[in-house]
Amino acid sequence: MKATRSFDEGLAELARRPRRPFHPCAFYNRLGDAIEIYLKDDAYVAERINPLFSIFVSAKDPSQVVGLAIKNIRKHLKKSGVSEVFTKVHGRATVKTFVLGALLAVEVTLHDSPKQRQEVNREFRERIRPIIDQVGEKEVKVEKNVRELVGSP
Repeated sequence: MKATRSFDEGLAELARRPRRPFHPCAFYNRLGDAIEIYLKDDAYVAERINPLFSIFVSAKDPSQVVGLAIKNIRKHLKKSGVSEVFTKVHGRATVKTFVLGALLAVEVTLHDSPKQRQEVNREFRERIRPIIDQVGEKEVKVEKNVRELVGSP
């Protein structure tokens, strides 16, 4: 007969295991078609900025950005043909690289829709630029599936 553990015993065992150190990272979420960037190992609340961006703010201090998501990225990269922006991403990249690359893809994608482009530009000035100012130079580890998304080795 095989002994089984209770749920509480399993949780206690997990709590005893040493935690791996956190490293800022970016990965591609296939289900959400989003590049998710995590800057801190912190509980967060997601705030939707627009159909392209959501930011993750600290649950403890909402003035602190702890990550962001760039959504619908495969569609924009495929339609715009500017995935080359990301092909230089090997191992590590700044948050700014991801954000500006995604904005370029959207700008190209929306070239036939001046009203939508104007809205994206307004949102960039009001909401996204301050985020870049706060965390844009932070470097993150680029997970393999992000490089696969854009065809980089």
